[in-house]
Amino acid sequence: MLTSFEVGSVIQQFIGIEGVFCDISENGMTLFFSFPDPTPKEKSQLKSGSTFAMRSGIFDDILMFAMKPGSLPWADAYWVPTHHLQFEELEPSFGMLLTIILIDGRDGRVISIRAIRLPHTFSMTLIEQIKDVQNVDHDIEAVHRTAMWIQSKYSTDNLKFQMKNRCEIRG
Repeated sequence: MLTSFEVGSVIQQFIGIEGVFCDISENGMTLFFSFPDPTPKEKSQLKSGSTFAMRSGIFDDILMFAMKPGSLPWADAYWVPTHHLQFEELEPSFGMLLTIILIDGRDGRVISIRAIRLPHTFSMTLIEQIKDVQNVDHDIEAVHRTAMWIQSKYSTDNLKFQMKNRCEIRG
């Protein structure tokens, strides 16, 4: 099912929530940055024109991500496989679509949306990682518990240095 978002709309599940969250579908990947009352710097660094670095890796059968929007600090998130994904073969010069949505965590309102085409090599490795973790028999609650354990055991910096799949998008 394709869900669409637009600037100004409200995403109910992000009201009162702070953090970075990940969703993946056959259409690409979405990162939700939910900050209470985003600062002008947070807004500018998540918009088009700013660099965006991203890494991915598997820890204890959990697909983890580290990302750095512009000059903001590194953040991490994880993906919960809720259904099996089937990816079409990527053309040699194409990569997955990454959508970045900035949300005001106070009221769930979408502040900005940015679309990025991820590099082909990064996308191919990411698709293999997705296939690897979705082949594991996951209990969704256990995924959340394990991911929270990983996030408590490792700092974001420690996670990012262990992740081998890396890319940086400029502008």
